[in-house]
Amino acid sequence: MNNHAAEKFQTGGYVDLSGVPRRRTVQEKGLIDLLPCVLYGCDEHWVVRFVSEGIARLTGCEVAELAGRPLSWERIVFEEDLPLISERLEEFKTSGEISVIHRVRTAGGLPLWVSHAIRRVRVEGGSSIHGCLTPIPYSQVAGRLDHGAASRFVHKLGNYFQLMNLLIGSLRVRDPGCDEIGALQEALDKTVELTRTFAEYSQAPAWTSLIDVGEVLSDAVASKKPLFARKGVLLESDAAEAIHGATVEGDPYLLEAAFSAVLQNALEATEEGGAVRVLARLDRSAGASPIASIRVSDSGCGMDEKMLGQATAPFVTSKKNHDGLGLALAARFLEMHGGLLRIKSGAGRGTEVEMALPARVPWEFTQR
Repeated sequence: MNNHAAEKFQTGGYVDLSGVPRRRTVQEKGLIDLLPCVLYGCDEHWVVRFVSEGIARLTGCEVAELAGRPLSWERIVFEEDLPLISERLEEFKTSGEISVIHRVRTAGGLPLWVSHAIRRVRVEGGSSIHGCLTPIPYSQVAGRLDHGAASRFVHKLGNYFQLMNLLIGSLRVRDPGCDEIGALQEALDKTVELTRTFAEYSQAPAWTSLIDVGEVLSDAVASKKPLFARKGVLLESDAAEAIHGATVEGDPYLLEAAFSAVLQNALEATEEGGAVRVLARLDRSAGASPIASIRVSDSGCGMDEKMLGQATAPFVTSKKNHDGLGLALAARFLEMHGGLLRIKSGAGRGTEVEMALPARVPWEFTQR
């Protein structure tokens, strides 16, 4: 960064490099220091060039302690969240933009949840890094699920399930004709299945990358084809080709799980001799970001208005011996990727489930 650009960057912020606030207008104070968040800027080496005065209210660190020095995450971030910050900063090196929810340490040493967005911006002669820390009310994070803790619970439950299976096997040897043992085995199998589904539902992306939506859809369709053939239901799909090359940032496993859940729901709703069709397109409306739209329609009995309004809620189903978690899981995983799930249905006329995802497309797509 040349001297002129550096001077402009340093003095154009909210404090100068020495950390002494410059004289500002009431309008500036209203727009900066009175915002319910903290803004900061660093050069490309993470040396703090400006920071809004709200940092003192948020963390107890004064502006002068930070300005002109390398940003020390250890002073700001709650120690248990430092590994998360390190992981996301590695992603930042290539993506240039990240958003993460974590805790900062208040002046009293207590944790405070914040939504933290960081972006790299090109400036004359180099680049700068800009961030925003927005506090999150405790009421909004009190119900946050610790995915690591959830997996440990599920793993522990699995150990006990194995032991119970061994005990049931021993009881069967002693009394082969006991109906209660069979009922106990059935209940245990259902509990294992429900626990496995909960483990999937509570997952967070293990890692993220740019995913070809068409390829993931192809994999989901291919994995379900044998089940459709076994039931005698026709599965028609050439949708993957229509969106091939369109990408979304996320976890390929979770996205395929969402597609598979919707296909499974359509299969279960369709009787032998019926058909399920998969269609896809790229919506490139003027002035809007591209959207990959995938529609799965079945020839089943459909849903009435009441059931339609609850279709994505866990444990709501009109099917016998089903837990009603398929569409709930699909909706959750799509939301993790910035998408949504829409359902059109009516009693006696089948169901159409649309999965919409924000897509990135190669330059040649925009010329079609």
